[in-house]
Order: sequence, then C-alpha cells, then structure tokens
Amino acid sequence: MKKYSFLNPDILGQVNLATVREQQPFPWVSFQELITPDGFERLSQEFPALEWFEKHENHPRKTNQRPHNRFYLEYHQVYFSAHKRQPTACIKHHDLSPDWQQFITELKSPEYLQFLTHFFGTSAFHLQFSWHIGITHSEVSPHCDWVGKLGTHLFYFNTQHDWSESWGGQIIVLGGKQTEAMNPEFEDFETQQAIPFLDNRSVLFQNSPSSWHGVRPLTCPEGKYRRLFNVIPTRLSRPQQVIHQVKRLTQGLGLKKTG
Repeated sequence: MKKYSFLNPDILGQVNLATVREQQPFPWVSFQELITPDGFERLSQEFPALEWFEKHENHPRKTNQRPHNRFYLEYHQVYFSAHKRQPTACIKHHDLSPDWQQFITELKSPEYLQFLTHFFGTSAFHLQFSWHIGITHSEVSPHCDWVGKLGTHLFYFNTQHDWSESWGGQIIVLGGKQTEAMNPEFEDFETQQAIPFLDNRSVLFQNSPSSWHGVRPLTCPEGKYRRLFNVIPTRLSRPQQVIHQVKRLTQGLGLKKTG
C-alpha cells in the first residue's frame, strides 16, 4: 500500500501559517480535499454505524451553557486507563474498517504531525479521535473548548447529495463578544462567520480564551445526519511532558552520534 491513500499532504504545504496565525478573532484554516476524492468516498461509505455511538442528551455544561446534544463515539486509546472516566461508546482500532484504520495511521504520520507542530507552536501533544453525529435540533451552543485542547481539526462527511445548506451545520467563528456572561448567545457577538463544510472539507482551529464558536440548531428532517470526525491535539500532562522531552533529547543525541 502506498504511504498515503487518504491524506493529501501537498495541501498542507499550501497553507501560509504566518497569515493564519494573524487571523482574527483566532487562528483557523479551512481545507478542501485534504482527503483524496477517492479516499473521502470510501471513508464516507464506511463511517462507523450509529449502533456504535452513545446519545449525549442534556449533559450539563459549565457556566450554564446549553447542552451539546448529539451522538458520540470515541476512539479507544491506552491512555484512557489513566483517565477519570472511559467513554461508554468507544471503538477499538481493529473494529474499524481497514480504510478508517489506514486513515488514522496517516494522521499519525510525520508530515501531518509536523504540520500540527508548526500550527500550534509545540510538539508536546498527543492526538485524540472521535466521531460525532448531529440530528434534527442538535446544536453546539457558543463556547470555547477545554483548556487541555490545543485545538481541533474537524473532518466533515456530508455532501450536497445528502445534506442541504439550508439545514445549517456550518461551524460559526464568533468574534467581538459583547457580554461578560460565559453562556452567551450567537447574537452576543459582533461578528459571525459560517465556514462551508460540504463536499470534502475540514477545518482546523486553535483553542484559546477567545476561540468562541458554535453551530446553530440543525433543521434537517428526521433521518438525516450531520457527520464529522474530530482530530484533537491534546496537551500532554506533566509526566507525559517529561517523557516527551527525554525522548526528544535522546533522539537528538542519537542524531549527533550518527552525524
């Protein structure tokens, strides 16, 4: 199998990171066909079945923000054993289709990780993966992400053939917050920029205290689903950072010895 069956690393090389970092209200970049057309079709067809997911409904959020109701599925990784809670809906690598297994492998490739390192300005992260399915009335109320996230790369798996733009579903970049409340409405922001998501698009953004974003309630008919895959670069814990630094130092010494 060739090294890349799904990712198109040439697209990453076209991003002007200096320009993206200056973007207001926070750095974000939208990609089209970062996944190859053939790969996108195959991943769409093999998107995990709804039976794997758990329904998140009316889970309380901090600062009285409205709940993010949706179906949720986590990718199983060993580090969850040290977490306070293991997700109820969790899929292991071998339970995925071969194409999804390969896609996740490519997301761990040096080229993609190096791009994320340059985008976020650090290599001290590990990747988490999850799938979301939105249904009628699903909403992502305005919020900033958990501080442990460096950011998120959202890969969307809807096209004009299965979704209408009139149903919503675009992530909205929010700027100019006009209230001190931490549970604002969309109307509490001076600027709202909806990012297209249909037909093999993805969005990468950096998390910060000003990275407010959300998705308005979906108006799709019953039986229609907004489907996405999350790649989440997550900050290393302090013990993980020590291991990470030792590993980098060891690699550096190895390079010097063989140089």
